[in-house]
Amino acid sequence: MIYAHGRLAGIKEATTEVAGGVGTAYQRPGTPAPIGVRRCLALIEKKALRAFGGSRSATAIALALRELGKEIGAAARQNGQTEGERAKHDEIRIDLPLRELLAVRWLAHAGFKLMMGNKAGGKFAFLDESDAQQSNFALDRLERCLSQEQAKDPTTPYALALDRQQMIWERWPQGLAAPETLRDAA
Repeated sequence: MIYAHGRLAGIKEATTEVAGGVGTAYQRPGTPAPIGVRRCLALIEKKALRAFGGSRSATAIALALRELGKEIGAAARQNGQTEGERAKHDEIRIDLPLRELLAVRWLAHAGFKLMMGNKAGGKFAFLDESDAQQSNFALDRLERCLSQEQAKDPTTPYALALDRQQMIWERWPQGLAAPETLRDAA
């Protein structure tokens, strides 16, 4: 009988310590534990107080511990999902259906092509190569949200990105000497 009370006290203490340690995964400092977790902890405490040893009380406590594990897991998953949905620092988060994301992708690519075709200094033109590269990287980031199956042509998933990069290379060639330098060398 003495051993049973000691064992149950150990179970209760271990449960509290585990819940407290895992609490950082599902709970912010200063906020109460989710209701399901509190309910399970109270149930374990109640079963531990009523138990006097034996296999029935041990089974009841084990079942309550499993329920506690499920509730902690559900709370942690919900907290992780909430954290994942929250925008970071200076970013915004937009959830779009696939069809709208594809439309935005094509419109952005068309706008990029239009801006590349305009002369520098115009209202709708890139200021320089760096400005064009930043826009290209932003569009690349948008396109990485799509899997190969979701992209319209899975055989060439990077065709639009390569097209944009090719336009940048043609407009601002790298490593070529300026025309005046070529004339001076001849």
